[in-house]
Amino acid sequence: MGDSLAAVLDEVAAGRFPAADGGVTIVPQPSAREAGVIAFTAHAVIFVDAEPDWIRAQLPPGDLSGPLTRRLSRRSAAGPGGGRTASTC
Repeated sequence: MGDSLAAVLDEVAAGRFPAADGGVTIVPQPSAREAGVIAFTAHAVIFVDAEPDWIRAQLPPGDLSGPLTRRLSRRSAAGPGGGRTASTC
């Protein structure tokens, strides 16, 4: 997968999806306003300005829904360098 959200989405648009391996790809958020998660089959792409190791430490091992939880969105918004609020839909 790519090293930016745009690169990931370009790959997906070309029909090349992330491996369904239970993994998580973490890339920088494309702007100060846009952070989030895109879920694919057994793979999530998290786009947020936070240290990848810190994000991974917030995820329960083996929990495919972990990147989509309210807990992660709130922690990543308020975490190191955060100071933001988060909402989910």
